[in-house]
Formats: sequence, C-alpha cells, structure tokens
Amino acid sequence: MKRDRKLVAAAAAATLILAGCGSSTKHTAGGATSATQPAGSSGQTSGQKSPFKIGVLTSLTGPQGSDYSNSLKGLDARVKLQNANGGVDGRQIDLDVKDDSSTTAGNLTGAQLLITQGSLLIVEASQSDAASARYLHESGRPVLGENNTNTFGTEPFTNMFGTTGSHNPKYPAITTWGKFLASKGVKGLATVGYGAAPTSTDAALAFAASARAAGLKSPYVNTSLPLTGANFTAIALGIKSSGADAVYGGMGSNANLSLAEAVRQVGANVKVFLFPTGGSQTLLDSSANNAAMQGVYYFDNFVPAQLQTPATKTMQQALQQYEQITTPADYYLEEGYMEGSLLVEALTVGGSNPTRQAIITNLRKVTGYTADGLETQPVDYNSGDTAFGVGPNDGSGAGECVYFIQAQGHAFVPLDTSPECGTIIPGTGH
Repeated sequence: MKRDRKLVAAAAAATLILAGCGSSTKHTAGGATSATQPAGSSGQTSGQKSPFKIGVLTSLTGPQGSDYSNSLKGLDARVKLQNANGGVDGRQIDLDVKDDSSTTAGNLTGAQLLITQGSLLIVEASQSDAASARYLHESGRPVLGENNTNTFGTEPFTNMFGTTGSHNPKYPAITTWGKFLASKGVKGLATVGYGAAPTSTDAALAFAASARAAGLKSPYVNTSLPLTGANFTAIALGIKSSGADAVYGGMGSNANLSLAEAVRQVGANVKVFLFPTGGSQTLLDSSANNAAMQGVYYFDNFVPAQLQTPATKTMQQALQQYEQITTPADYYLEEGYMEGSLLVEALTVGGSNPTRQAIITNLRKVTGYTADGLETQPVDYNSGDTAFGVGPNDGSGAGECVYFIQAQGHAFVPLDTSPECGTIIPGTGH
C-alpha cells in the first residue's frame, strides 16, 4: 500500500506492454532546456552548468495510469518550484519521463531507455518497480520513489530510497490499524490482496494480524486475487458469509472501489471500509464513483493537505501555480510532490557536481529527513527505525504513525490534527 506507504501490486501480463511501453515525455521545468549529451556519472557536461538529467519511470497508461498521472503532476510542481528558486547549486532539473504502461515488462524497458539516454538518477512511481530493481542496481543509479514493493528495503538494493524510508522485508504488523478498527466498533475484519503482488499479500496478512492483536476476529483473508478480472461479487459473498463487519482492500484505487460496491450490493453488514494510499480527488469528484466512496476511510503516513500546515500550504501554492490544481492534494499528488522533495535532497547532499555514487553514499547518511515538513515522522536513511531493511514500515509503506481520513461528500476529511501511532506486533511477519 505508501504510501502506505502504500499500495501494492506488481505487474500485468506481458501482452499489454506494447501499447505505450517505454513512451517518453520531456518535462523541462521552470524554463530549463533539455541536455543533449549523456549525463554520465554526474549529469553535467564539461564546463557547463547544464541541467540535471533526471529519469522518471511511472505508469501513465494502463490500470494505474489515472493514479500515477496525478503523482507526476505533484513531482513536476515540486521540481518547477525548485527551478524557479535557482535549482540546485545553480543547475535546473530536467525530467525525462517514461511510461511503463502499468506492466513489468514496460517497467524494465523504460528503465533501460532512461539509463541508455543518460539519466543521473531515477525517480520511480510504479507498482511494477520491482521489475527494474536489479537492472537499476547494477547500473549504479540511485532510485527514489514511492517504495511500493519491498525492493525498498531488501538486499542488495541499497541504492533505493523510499519517500518514507525503507520497507521491512519481514513485513511485521503494527498495532495502529487494529486500534483504529476497534475504536469504530468493528468485531471482525476481512482482508483482500493480490496473489501476484507480494506486498499486497503481505498487507492483507498484516492487517488481519493487527485486527487479532486488538481483540478482533479475522474471519476472511483472501490473498489470491488476480491483477485484473477479479470476481468481486464472489468475494463480496464470501465476506458476507464470514460475518466480517469491516473490509481492508490492498489493491489499486479502482479495484478497491469495485470491492466496496460489490460488498454493499450483496447486502453484507460492513460498517468500515479501510483502504491504503489515500483517496483520489479525481475519483471522488466523479459521478460514477462518488457514491461508492462515501464513508470510506483511507490512511496516509504524510500530513494531509486539508490540515493547512505551513508545509501543505507551500505544496498547495506550488500545485496551483504550476499545475493549476486548486483542490486539496490527494494521495498521489502529495506522494509525487514528496518524491520531488527527496530528489532535491539527493541532489543537494551529493555535493558540487554530484556523481551517482556520491548521491547514494551521502543520502544513506541523512537522518531526520522530513520532506519539507510533510512526513508524519522523520526518516533516518542510515540507522534506526527507517533504515534499510528494518523499521516500522510494514511493507505497504504505512509506518507506525498514520493519518486517517474519510471521504465525505466531495472532500477528504482528516479524523484528527495529529497522526495515530502504534508499535510493531511481536511475532508477526515472516
């Protein structure tokens, strides 16, 4: 789940990759021009203050296209804000975007194109990111991203940095979710995840464990959903017969909504729907989805835009100025913006004319990272709770402290002005 943090999912069939696979968009933010020479190890041509050539690997088409198109807008806004303020060390940031079409094969192809075309580092926002992890590691490129999969926390991928830290590959459960469900009067939780996406499977198991630790039942656990074409009516009937009165869905936004609609249609007595990755404002404003989203809870491990903190106000101003977005940032917009903040951090700590290895080495030393004030808890990339391979992150991206928000009308409403925090549950995970 990102952010949760977030969400889950891997790949789709290779038969889908040809449409749009590896397509490229040049984003020249803040008036910078695109560098024509390969970036080599430093991203700077000899004797020039050329732009940093940064590769972006994401899903703009396919099942995750609607979500990650917003993520790209958030990234673009943060980069344009930085470029408007002089860039990094006087150099502008130039984004070269590749669309992986929401497929594993497209993800690897896009990564190969970015490397051969000279990207200094890669910003990756795709649920298929594991497909390119080994290739990017072997290329020596720093990878910054949403940490969708447990490659952000699994050896040997020490070149990968998640916006909210690293995953714990053992995927332990945390008490936060069970405590939240118990506070809503829930008696039993049904959990659902994709079979082909390990983080989705692990999230479903972790949420069930958290429910049990809070004294609740977990009468329905289904971790065998296909990535496409799931029979949600059959799943809903299974949830109904189990007696569960809450549902966790560890899938993409549209699939989670299809599950919620099916559960309601079969008349299951479910009072709480809890989904990762926050809500999509685009979906909430859609007449086709608004009714299905009413009352649904989401959770984020970054500060919701609706709280109007100094950090979220700065973000909203950038989104409005550079992307013409006036509504509060949803999960994907904010996640993308935070990827931009991490990109700026990486280029800054890399030193004058940073090399790939300098970025990896120096970013791994960073402690107390806050993403310009948007993190729910500071990230240490070198040791402690959010270091590589250990820490509170359960693998879906949700750490010990998260904000819960609820869809109400055409708005997402935070349940509190401070995050809900918990601890790892001993003996959970693998």
